[in-house]
Amino acid sequence: MTADVSLAERAYREIRRSIITLELRPGQAINEDDLMGELGIGRTPIREAIKRLAQESLIEIYPRRGTFVSDVQITDLAAISEVRQQLEGYAAGLAARRVDPEVRDRIDELLAETEGVKAMATNELMDLDASVHDLVYEAAKNRFLRETLAGYLGLSQRIWHVARDRLPAEQSEVWNPRELLLAIRKGDETRARDIAARHVSDFEREMRSAFWADEPGVT
Repeated sequence: MTADVSLAERAYREIRRSIITLELRPGQAINEDDLMGELGIGRTPIREAIKRLAQESLIEIYPRRGTFVSDVQITDLAAISEVRQQLEGYAAGLAARRVDPEVRDRIDELLAETEGVKAMATNELMDLDASVHDLVYEAAKNRFLRETLAGYLGLSQRIWHVARDRLPAEQSEVWNPRELLLAIRKGDETRARDIAARHVSDFEREMRSAFWADEPGVT
């Protein structure tokens, strides 16, 4: 049982990463046999991962037609951001309220990584950003909130990958999460909440500038 769960988790993480980074393109058919060969994982864990990704709206399953990577709907950005702005801020506030020695140790490790942000490649920055979000979600100590936010984060990350080539060079870097980490470490619930919510607002504005800057009347 433990092995099955572990393999399903591994399959989920690998397929999710491929979808978010556009290695598996929007609209592409999902072939279970191909995934089994690439990942070296059996059919049952692959199917469990696909079901989980469908719940996160990253995969669409059509009876008798097949399974496909979901399209990227840029028009969903505002709705996604409305939810994330509230829940990311709430999660960061909870993380600050519930911070413990183990979380502080993990924060210290991430703070050390932020020292090298300017020298990081884009993929490294994205990995750091994902690690910070994972820490916040875990530190909030609410699995329902964590699972909900992880799904919305995946949708947002995929939008960023679609927008990546449209962004000006000075806007293409992932934010530096240092101030958020310090606020959580200090147990400053209000500041942590405000920084996390503002990060989501800044992300939405950046994406809008990438997709709609040349379209008059679009806000």
